[in-house]
Amino acid sequence: DIDSDRKPEWITINKNSLDKMVVHRIDITASTSSSSEYAFALGSTNYKNVSFADVNGDGKVDLLAVLDSGDVSVCLFTGEGFTGANTSSLNPKPQFLKADNSNTFAVEQNTKVFADINGDRKADLITFNGFTIYVSFSNGNGFPQYDMSKEAKGLFQLADINSDGKVDIVDLGLKEVVKKTPFLLTLDGFFVESMDINEYEPIASLEILFSDKETEDLVKRVTTNDGKETKINYECNRDVAGAVKPETGSYPNLPNLSGDYLVTTV
Repeated sequence: DIDSDRKPEWITINKNSLDKMVVHRIDITASTSSSSEYAFALGSTNYKNVSFADVNGDGKVDLLAVLDSGDVSVCLFTGEGFTGANTSSLNPKPQFLKADNSNTFAVEQNTKVFADINGDRKADLITFNGFTIYVSFSNGNGFPQYDMSKEAKGLFQLADINSDGKVDIVDLGLKEVVKKTPFLLTLDGFFVESMDINEYEPIASLEILFSDKETEDLVKRVTTNDGKETKINYECNRDVAGAVKPETGSYPNLPNLSGDYLVTTV
């Protein structure tokens, strides 16, 4: 639904030119169809780096792209057409998929996604760079800076864990393993029984990276593929650096931190 009329449209974009969107509207009741063309200019990029998201919260779908330069370009849809591109330069630059790179599982899977993290109905940018997840809140027409970051080694997905209307980030840990292929291969006339291939396997680490309600977002149960279940119990950490300690005569500033929870039993 690109124009917020509560009806889905069929959208096509030429992946080579990346300069025009054709919107096909179908009226089932009247048995009619129509098409409209809207020009846009995001900047130099690959079609795989173009995304759809509501950046300004008006209910209309906007165009976004990570450019070849690593900057983020946004063209807002007004209902009549697209605005000129607003470009944001972030540091570090968001990583993105390249057409000649098929390794998209661990390092480059979900490296840039858009979702409403802070509940203002605007799509925010979530990007994975190195071993860190960065979040940039939308200002209505772009992403001026990163607002949050946290270390995350592995694959991440988005879900509203605590039902507060804000998308949370769930991180699944991965480890690199070397596996042998079961195939017989020939190499220069010699038979090779197997090859070493680097693959990634999930490990039993699941973490909620960003959320306002920590007490409701603790992972209390992990179930593996073979049906085994691990239950985790927590208690609040009372030994926080900087906290007031009774009978010491020392009253430092209280730490401005969210509560830490210690695992008590597994």
